[in-house]
Amino acid sequence: MQRHAVNLRVLTALLTIAGSAAYSGDLETGTVVQVKPNAIWFEERAALAEWQRLKASGDQEALQAYEARVLSERQAWQFTVELEVKILGTDPTHSQFNVEMKTPSRLQGTMWYLDADALLH
Repeated sequence: MQRHAVNLRVLTALLTIAGSAAYSGDLETGTVVQVKPNAIWFEERAALAEWQRLKASGDQEALQAYEARVLSERQAWQFTVELEVKILGTDPTHSQFNVEMKTPSRLQGTMWYLDADALLH
């Protein structure tokens, strides 16, 4: 039974990565898109990479603990509404986007790292 659980986690992670990579190839530098409400926005690429690793592992407890920590330490942010961003760069291999906030606010012009699944298409 444990072997099947591990295989299911690996399959889920691979499908998530494949889906994100396929989608991320559609977006080029300079494209303006919307970010889903409640997506997590990271200030550092390494923090996004760690979040993606935990998400892919299937360990929900560890993922939730990590999210709580980076959000409370302001290493990441979470917004409750759709926001507009401009793609500055992509890393399709890791399903990551570097973006600039375009929605008028005090954070307009700030740079962020997002997972491909955070973007609306």
